[in-house]
Amino acid sequence: VAPLAPPRPMLNGGPSNLAASSDRVGWYQGGGKSYFEITSDNTVHTYPTLALGPGEDINGLAITQNGAAFISKINSPKGTEQVYQLDRAHGTWQPVQLGSAGPVVGANGDAVAVYNPRQTIRFLTAN
Repeated sequence: VAPLAPPRPMLNGGPSNLAASSDRVGWYQGGGKSYFEITSDNTVHTYPTLALGPGEDINGLAITQNGAAFISKINSPKGTEQVYQLDRAHGTWQPVQLGSAGPVVGANGDAVAVYNPRQTIRFLTAN
């Protein structure tokens, strides 16, 4: 029996991911269009999305208490996952190692929640 995958909402023709922390809400728009954040002072920031190749998709978003934004990308044909952290200063997504394969599903404090194939969630910090 294959493990259950976490649910993924579908908006705008592709997966859409929403996350929040105490001072911001982030929306990674489906279809690879834009990533938006609204901060507690009602400022809207727009960032580019991660470039995706054939068979790749964004399947998770989290914002930690310290404001770090993370996404996970899956390469369906290869079955591999990679996590990226937003570099707001440069408007880019940089790869990070969390020590566990699986999609990002949330955050607790400054730790990122990652779902793994054993159907458990681990809380990890980026290296």
